[in-house]
Amino acid sequence: MMTAKKWRFVEEYIKDLNATQAAIRAGYSARTAASQGERLLRDVDVQAALQEAMKQRSERTKITADNVLRELAAMTFYDAGEIGRYEINQPSDIEKLPEELRRCVVGWSWDKAGNFTLKLADKLNASGMAMRHLGLFNDKLTLQRPRVVRRDLTGRKKENGTK
Repeated sequence: MMTAKKWRFVEEYIKDLNATQAAIRAGYSARTAASQGERLLRDVDVQAALQEAMKQRSERTKITADNVLRELAAMTFYDAGEIGRYEINQPSDIEKLPEELRRCVVGWSWDKAGNFTLKLADKLNASGMAMRHLGLFNDKLTLQRPRVVRRDLTGRKKENGTK
């Protein structure tokens, strides 16, 4: 059953995905907020409400996994040489670029000589994010405790931490 406090937790949680802070903002005790937030995230009704709230937010903002990946792909695969085909001397000229290339422009300025310059998306960073998404690149260290088998004085096997 969803209480008013649980609804408030859902509203607060989707703001920053921080269960402890959401619990505090929803009116739970700061002392127990961490455990309350963890408990609330396991609550079936809260989970359903969170999924619905996130779905509505995604529809409202148009921030979907597909849109984000499409943008990431544009920043990964653009051809900087293609931009040279267009005469771009001022900010309004950026509109001359096809949408796929405009998505790669992340800024602009004038250099010391007064030339208009474009700042383009960082292809290395974008391709790294794409690779992580596809599971092709993992920069996280995973540690596993080795399995150690010992024998006690009677000759019985003892594994990690068993008595």
